Amino acid sequence: MDYEIKILNDRQRLKEIFELRCLAWENNDEVKTINFNKYPEGYSDSLDDESIHFVCIDPKKKIIGAARLTILQSFENIIYPKIFSAYNEWPLERPFLLYSRQVVHPSFQGNGIGNKLDWTRIAFQYDNDIKFGTGTANQNRLESLVKKGWKTILKISNEMDSTYDFSGKNYLLILLNKRNSTRHNN
Repeated sequence: MDYEIKILNDRQRLKEIFELRCLAWENNDEVKTINFNKYPEGYSDSLDDESIHFVCIDPKKKIIGAARLTILQSFENIIYPKIFSAYNEWPLERPFLLYSRQVVHPSFQGNGIGNKLDWTRIAFQYDNDIKFGTGTANQNRLESLVKKGWKTILKISNEMDSTYDFSGKNYLLILLNKRNSTRHNN
């Protein structure tokens, strides 16, 4: 089946995404701390209301994949501030994108939905001439993201920031737009 990715326009459906996050992550060894026992209403954070949510919807109109982009002007309100401040050579250009919260329903994993969510968000960055994006990824996703142009800039752990809910080998990444960006030290 060819799955289509689109921007979520019905904000009433955000709760479905929050629940999908718990469903997908509670069965993942890298993210055992995110589950329905801890988050009975699903997993959300302060950036969900201001983010662009990309979704994959099955023929029954159920959200089976989701990922978000947040357009930011600074690192001030970013999730996991201690992790992002550990790197000090961010490009000067603003705005930038935070890629985060990509999930695929366990029954639909392995069907290319995650790959399509990645490429759709990368296209959004390039189409809107946003100079760089950043995000975190676990070891399982790292190779795929590097092939898409992402660069690893820092190995991270939940010891760096107590609000970081993920365990295992994780990395801070950057994706520069095709045009050169001016770097500076923070």
